[in-house]
Amino acid sequence: MVFVFSFFCVFVMEIIFIFVTLRALHVLHGEIITFLERITPYREDKIRMAKSFKKHRHLVVTATAVFLFLSTVLPPAVAAQPPGRQPHRAGGIYPHPGFHMRVLPKGHRTIHVGPLKYFFLDDIFYRPGPGGYVVVAAPVGAVIRSLPAAAVMVTIGAITYHTYAGIYYQKVPDGYMVVAQPVKAVKPDAPVAWEGDRICVTAELLNVRSGPGKEHPVIRQVKEGDLLVVQSSSSDWYYVKLSDQSFGWVMVKYTTLVKPKARG
Repeated sequence: MVFVFSFFCVFVMEIIFIFVTLRALHVLHGEIITFLERITPYREDKIRMAKSFKKHRHLVVTATAVFLFLSTVLPPAVAAQPPGRQPHRAGGIYPHPGFHMRVLPKGHRTIHVGPLKYFFLDDIFYRPGPGGYVVVAAPVGAVIRSLPAAAVMVTIGAITYHTYAGIYYQKVPDGYMVVAQPVKAVKPDAPVAWEGDRICVTAELLNVRSGPGKEHPVIRQVKEGDLLVVQSSSSDWYYVKLSDQSFGWVMVKYTTLVKPKARG
C-alpha cells in the first residue's frame, strides 16, 4: 500500500511537470513563428514556413512528451519498487530449491562446507547462481549457530535429532550440524553404536573428517585399536569424540562396537 501511494504521488508530480513543459514549448513555438515572420521578407515564404511548423508541431510535442515521461516518471517508479521477492516457508516447508534472487537478503552469513561456500539466513541456504543467487537444499555438514524456533527433537535408533522443514540437525560443539535424513536399521538386532557408546577403530589408519562425507577435509587420523566415543550418527558415519577431546566424523564400516549396552 505504501508503495502504491508513493508511486501515485510521483506520477502526479511528473504529469504536472510534463504539462507545464509542453505549455512552455507551445508558447516558444508561437514566439519562433513570430520571429521568423519578422525576418522573412516574402509573404509566400511566411505562409510556407508557418504551415511547415504547424505540420510538425504535433510530432515534436508528442516526442517531447514521451522523452519527458521516460526520463522522469519511469526512473522514480523503478526506484520505488519493493525489493525482489524473498523466499518464504509456509507451514514449515523449506523453499523450493532453485528459487532465484538478484541479491542476498540483508543479515546473511557465510558458511563453508568443505570447499563450497554457502550463504545462510532464516534457516535457508543460498548459492551463487546465474544473475544472482538461488535457494539450495540444506547441505549435509553445514553447521548453524542455533536451531529454528519451531524445530522439534526426535530420537531415532537411540540417536537424538532436531528436525524442522524436513531438515535434520545434530548437536555439535559449534552449534547444530545438518545431517542426512536418518533411516531405521534394516536389521534391528544388529549391534549399533548409540550416543555415548565406545567404538574401536578396525582400519590400520582411519581418516577423521570435518563432516559426514568424503568431500569433507581430513582433520585428523586415528589408528587401529583407538577408542572413540560416539556422539551422533548420519547414515554411514559416526560423529565421535577422540582421545584428545576433539571431534570429527569417521566411517561406520571401519569401526566396531566395543561393548553393547544392556537394554530392557
